[in-house]
Amino acid sequence: MAHSLAVRPANGQRTWTVIDEKYRTVAPVEIWLEAHRQLWSPNTVRGYATSLAQWWTFLEQRDETGGGAVAGPRRSRGS
Repeated sequence: MAHSLAVRPANGQRTWTVIDEKYRTVAPVEIWLEAHRQLWSPNTVRGYATSLAQWWTFLEQRDETGGGAVAGPRRSRGS
């Protein structure tokens, strides 16, 4: 089951990401959120992260995540 999670990267600005049941970042969701973080308010990012966590859980239940779709710890921009 995926969950949305507030994180505070090195730049100090709180944002949201999605983690799986093993506390790993869900890479496809993180890539999509990262592409939009500079365009949206933090509350919008939170809303999308929450909805995408539910969507990812649905895909997991149907075994449609594509396997290996998780990444390691999240890195801030410029790292």
